[in-house]
Amino acid sequence: MLTASQSQFRDRAIALARQIAPEYNLDWRLMAATAILESGWGESALARKAHNYFGIKATRRTPAEAVYLLKRADGASEPFRRYADDTESFHAYGRLVGQARLYERPRQAACDAAFQTLVQALAPLYCPGDPQYPTKIFQIAELLDSNELGNRS
Repeated sequence: MLTASQSQFRDRAIALARQIAPEYNLDWRLMAATAILESGWGESALARKAHNYFGIKATRRTPAEAVYLLKRADGASEPFRRYADDTESFHAYGRLVGQARLYERPRQAACDAAFQTLVQALAPLYCPGDPQYPTKIFQIAELLDSNELGNRS
């Protein structure tokens, strides 16, 4: 059972993903499920303070004003991207997964394949430290699908 806060974030993630994912030729479920998983239902510090719902790190080319330093448990800081709003964060994920060269092979492999194939191909690149990442995305996507079916009746 989802909390009211989780339901609210789910609905917002679905709406943004359905609007933005087609622009990058991505499955909206992948985008929404990744936002939910990576941001802890929108409750992570990174999501709340930097509108970063996808755990996208900053690079050397990231302007200083677009960097959010997230303190780790050991006291060190990691540079992540800071976004102006939710929409900018979803577009950044779309550009990353839908257009970046790093994800070109999984995109090509998944052109005519099912959603599961795309997630399996993306997972080792997007979240290499978590072998359960595809399973987590599939579980959230099922929840999103069942929510969509429930909203149609």
